[in-house]
Amino acid sequence: MFVAKRKSTMDKLLYDIHVKREEMIHLGLTSGFNSLETIQVSQELDKLIVKYQSYKENRVSKWFFMIKTSFFKVTHNEKANAFWTTFMK
Repeated sequence: MFVAKRKSTMDKLLYDIHVKREEMIHLGLTSGFNSLETIQVSQELDKLIVKYQSYKENRVSKWFFMIKTSFFKVTHNEKANAFWTTFMK
């Protein structure tokens, strides 16, 4: 459930970024690239992009943590089994 929620949040952010980018381009072409309105929309777009990157970074770091933890458990269990097998013979 958490993964699905994160996925939908990231999809929504991507959609919002796309819409905001289109809005900024339209404003830049009609009002000028240095207009206050274009600059404000550009700053809003920057915030959305930073938020998306933050979500993406958290997802990747958690994925690496899960792999690292799983690898440690497997490696640790194999060593423990080898030790006890040797000891019990």
